[in-house]
Amino acid sequence: MLEVNHLTVKYGAIRGVDDISFTVNKGEIVTLIGANGAGKTSTLRAISGLNKIAQGSSIKLNGEEIGNIAPHKIVEKGICHVPEGRRIFYTMSVRENLMMGNYIHGMSDFPKKLERVYSLFPRLKERDKQLGGTLSGGEQQMLAIARAMVTGGDMVLFDEPSMGLAPLIIRDIFSIIKELQCEGKTILLIEQNANMALSIADRAYVLENGRIVLSGPAAEVKADKQVQRSYLGA
Repeated sequence: MLEVNHLTVKYGAIRGVDDISFTVNKGEIVTLIGANGAGKTSTLRAISGLNKIAQGSSIKLNGEEIGNIAPHKIVEKGICHVPEGRRIFYTMSVRENLMMGNYIHGMSDFPKKLERVYSLFPRLKERDKQLGGTLSGGEQQMLAIARAMVTGGDMVLFDEPSMGLAPLIIRDIFSIIKELQCEGKTILLIEQNANMALSIADRAYVLENGRIVLSGPAAEVKADKQVQRSYLGA
């Protein structure tokens, strides 16, 4: 579904992502793990069109080149992004945040989508008219996921969905990610909790200093001694 080839992202003279290639097949959960500054967020932002990619880089969605096209066009093509730090609209209500996620489709199918996300996140339904900025951290993360869902995209990019959340809320969030996969969504996941990410993923790539240094089935990557020492606390 997604093919990334020779992806390079530069910040001036610095290469945040340095010539990486990977694939995500339809219906998979694929995780990118690595230390802070490894290039994980830069990779997701490049796929979403938020970071410019260097010449020679290629990002294809279902065989179509999408590198360096406008972010809203990428959303229209079926990729939605749950960004690091949630990035909800704090001065808008829960419902208004969800309406913003649906802007490319008009309002005709919004009630049906709203019903679906509120069935997954009953806490958001209880706070339908509450301002986003007054929600708890866990509720804001739920809202960020729900907002991505109403875009209707087939592929969801998750950037650190567990950041700053209590363990019980983290389990809820990861259960939702697995449920999205069961519904046919394709997931590309960045997650600081490498153990959790590798537990739900089908395949994994390990990034260090902007480069992929290890890849394979998630269970095999999780069993790698260096991964255990560096990311799993073993």
